[in-house]
Amino acid sequence: MSKFKIAFLLIFCLLGGLTSLTGIIAIWKGSASTDWPHVEGWVLAAETSYAGGSVQTRPTHKVKYSYTVNGQYFTGERIAFQFDRGNVSKNGMFYAAGHQVSVFYNPVEPSDSVLLNGIQPYYLFITGLGIAFIAFGCFGQRYIPRRKSNDS
Repeated sequence: MSKFKIAFLLIFCLLGGLTSLTGIIAIWKGSASTDWPHVEGWVLAAETSYAGGSVQTRPTHKVKYSYTVNGQYFTGERIAFQFDRGNVSKNGMFYAAGHQVSVFYNPVEPSDSVLLNGIQPYYLFITGLGIAFIAFGCFGQRYIPRRKSNDS
């Protein structure tokens, strides 16, 4: 097998490994958060921005909220266990400053919090995609066409 094919397949394995790891971590944290207690909190700020300023691009949402656990004040910014802070909307309603929200917090580390607990379906897809990349990286040499030699 050529060095190019080996490098190509290794890149697939590495990308698949990173993608799968990302999904597995998010699934693990999301599943752990289903058992977390919750308290009422308040949205301090919420912002939606668009890459390049165009509404046609995928929006980026940020939210900052406050909550109190055992008399101690905390702030958080995580909406769900996702890289891009997730989607600010829940059931079609956007979080807005001044609104009350349920905040799920880690009982061991109360500063670790999230507004949407549980596993986000997106990360099941990401994990599966990563596994498919790994499989192609491991077994793909069978499906990459061989170059024909010019020995005529």
